[in-house]
Amino acid sequence: MLALLATEPGPGGAPGDLGEARLLQGAAHSIWKAVGIPLFGSRSFNAAHAECELRVLSGLPGSDAAESFLQGSLLDLDTAVRRALDGPERTAPRPP
Repeated sequence: MLALLATEPGPGGAPGDLGEARLLQGAAHSIWKAVGIPLFGSRSFNAAHAECELRVLSGLPGSDAAESFLQGSLLDLDTAVRRALDGPERTAPRPP
C-alpha cells in the first residue's frame, strides 16, 4: 500500500516517485516470499499491488523499473521498514 502511495502526485502536482514505489514493491515481494502465500490471496492487497505496478510500468522504462525492484528485493527487513516509513532521503547510506 505504501508503494502505491509513493506513485501519487506530491505538493503542487509534483510527480510521484515511481522508482521508489517499485523499490518498495521489490522489498515487499521478498518479505511476502519469506512469510508464505503471497498476499494470502487477498483481492484488496493484490489490487493495490497491481495498480502500483501498472502506474510504475506506464511511467518508467522497463530497465529502470527492474533495477528498482531488484534493489528493493535486496533490502533486509529492518532496512525495508525504515525505508517505507522514512523515505529514501533519510535511509540513504551515510558517508563514513
